[in-house]
Amino acid sequence: MSSEKSRIYLVVLLILICGIFLRFIQINFESYWLDEMVSFWIADPKISFEQTIIRNSYISQSPPLFDLILKYFFTIFNYDPYTGRYLNFIFGIISIPLLTILYLNIKKNYSFLLTLFLVCTNIYLIKYSQETRPYILIFLLSILNIIIYFKLNDLIGDRVKKNLLTFSFIIISIFNYSAHPFTLIILYSQIFHSLYLKIVYGKNSKLFLFSLFVIIIFYLAINYNY
Repeated sequence: MSSEKSRIYLVVLLILICGIFLRFIQINFESYWLDEMVSFWIADPKISFEQTIIRNSYISQSPPLFDLILKYFFTIFNYDPYTGRYLNFIFGIISIPLLTILYLNIKKNYSFLLTLFLVCTNIYLIKYSQETRPYILIFLLSILNIIIYFKLNDLIGDRVKKNLLTFSFIIISIFNYSAHPFTLIILYSQIFHSLYLKIVYGKNSKLFLFSLFVIIIFYLAINYNY
């Protein structure tokens, strides 16, 4: 390994440690605020799945995906307000390298270090990683969705890998759009981008259109009541 690569790896490691530290320190410094109390109440592991959905539809302003994940997190661990914040702490850590991977899909040079630094030190991402609310999960799922979308567009041949990517794209998209309605902006953007690729470069968009059809059907079925 060259000395330059060794320095890059060291810088990446130090920034990652910094990002994890900033998300961990004072994670339970403040008590729950009102919206966190709502999530905690909805995700009570002692009530049934149906009661969780009813509570979510009664008071929450977003679909029940995060509340259900939180519910089963509490089931495995401890139903305690402080425990709930560690779920988003995990999501926050995972999102750091994923956003860097997304950037490297767009531009492959050392400027990814700036992206890594910004995502590690961004005050909003740090705060969302310390709240029992769905925002950092939305961020994580959105990154995954866009990464797979790019890979799906770039892949040529290899039908097995393409089918696997298509299946992954459908699943992640359904979860992403079921996390919050604002994520539908990504869906609209991908539709317009797919049309652009078709018109300008003549790229075949049949696979994306098939994925889009399946995603919309399942999204509506899962979130119909919401």
